[in-house]
Amino acid sequence: MSEDPYAIKRGGPRISLVAAAQITVRAAGTPLNVRLSELSARGCYIDTLNPFDVGTEVLVHISHNNTDCDVNGKIIYSHAGYGMGVVFLDVPLEQREMLDAWMAEGAASS
Repeated sequence: MSEDPYAIKRGGPRISLVAAAQITVRAAGTPLNVRLSELSARGCYIDTLNPFDVGTEVLVHISHNNTDCDVNGKIIYSHAGYGMGVVFLDVPLEQREMLDAWMAEGAASS
């Protein structure tokens, strides 16, 4: 199996973080309930049997520990039957702080 080309580009650690999420294709507007399984400062991995095409722009709504975060993103890789990698785009400060808090929480528990 070849190495994931995006693994080389990751600028920071990924943590395991299981959270409920919804992902919406920005052009279509229909949310899909999914599960987030990994989080980094720059993106996340979404578990779903039917991942979107690479390049699709999405809105990701993450719910974890009674808090919510909404971030714009783009699908950067897709694994049919498993899930997809999302890179975050233009994350507002308030949302960045929430992601950072979840990252710190995940790092402390591992």
